[in-house]
Amino acid sequence: MRDSKLAWTLLRATVTYGAPGDHTLERLIRWVHRSPVTFVPGASALLQQPVHVDDVVSAIVAAIERPATAGRAYDLGGAEALSLRDLIALCAKMLGHPVLLVPAPVDGFRALIRAARRVGLQLPLTPELVQRLVEGRTVDLGPAMRDLGFMPRGIEVGLRREIDLLFPRTGTAPGLPRPVDALP
Repeated sequence: MRDSKLAWTLLRATVTYGAPGDHTLERLIRWVHRSPVTFVPGASALLQQPVHVDDVVSAIVAAIERPATAGRAYDLGGAEALSLRDLIALCAKMLGHPVLLVPAPVDGFRALIRAARRVGLQLPLTPELVQRLVEGRTVDLGPAMRDLGFMPRGIEVGLRREIDLLFPRTGTAPGLPRPVDALP
């Protein structure tokens, strides 16, 4: 690509969410919505920066409209970096569902999912999704902000939109119960 005579701009997004059928946050939201207990696989201290699909589209349009970005690569991520544990807790809070967060080893969690599938249980999580959720994915937004005018929405704004699309009648009101942590 870099040797191409065509003008190109490379945009690398972290975990993208917000499109119908998104395989990461939509499944996570559905899991938290259904379950009063949520296992948190892996080291919950690794941070992620989920980015809304509309923000990625805005960056694509900006790259097309700004010839000065040709021949450059940009990382795209959400406005905040948060741990998987915090992301699950935020989903639960926004859904208005108290949830018990239980730490779980990644390998054990994946084995449990595989075993459930062998006996015919279809869980919304896959071993591959678990892997994506436990990987740290943070990026420096500075170059994209400077050159593309990239201004990603906050995670609460994006999650609210996703939750409202998934569960239009169960929107939550302020002051609903917060998630209960299994460990301090």
